[in-house]
Amino acid sequence: MNNRYLEWYVLNLNALTWSGYIKPENTKFYNQINPILKISGFSLPENFKQKLTELMIIFPQGDNIFFERPNFFYVDQNLKLKKGGYPEHVFDFGIFFNDLSDKKWARFSYHIKKWNPTRDVVSGSSLFDLLESIKKGLSEVR
Repeated sequence: MNNRYLEWYVLNLNALTWSGYIKPENTKFYNQINPILKISGFSLPENFKQKLTELMIIFPQGDNIFFERPNFFYVDQNLKLKKGGYPEHVFDFGIFFNDLSDKKWARFSYHIKKWNPTRDVVSGSSLFDLLESIKKGLSEVR
């Protein structure tokens, strides 16, 4: 990953940390071919029994972060809805739907609607926008 894209991640993570949205001790960023962000203690919407989950986001490779919407989101396999049962669009089985089921992750299938990241975290899409979109998507599952 070149410095321009790494800078975007660092600016966004710093903004989320300074705002108190995430805690540094609960957040891990892995600068790999596909960058990975793991957040422990990600707050869930009211429709879940649990209040918190682990969240993992696998981002598009390198330069593609500015062109492709992230769409690989993973949460705890044991998530359950308040009304009982497992949420729709959260897959904890099978390699086709969830390539990380053996690692205790459930894949949340959700498509981000708006994605236009820029170096300016205020005017373009940011990690805050992405996390809020994921939370909104989780609030809509039945």
